[in-house]
Amino acid sequence: MQVILDILITGKKKKGFKNLKKVYDSINIPTKDCLIEDSAWKEAREITNIIINYDEEYCIVSLVEDIDNYEIDEKLKMYKGHNWGTYN
Repeated sequence: MQVILDILITGKKKKGFKNLKKVYDSINIPTKDCLIEDSAWKEAREITNIIINYDEEYCIVSLVEDIDNYEIDEKLKMYKGHNWGTYN
């Protein structure tokens, strides 16, 4: 099953935002009690929502929004350096 991590990043002073994703093939489906770790963050993130589509074999895991004092372009570049991508 494909597990798609989904996060909304928001820029400095809430100027600009972008939805990003990171895709894994996994036999494990996370639950809301799980925390997700990634090399892009210092601390694990909480799951806010999970959508599972068994017919198409994917699971979308929405994470707590990433808001801080970076410009959106700077933050986007950092995430891409950790293999996150944008939605088309």
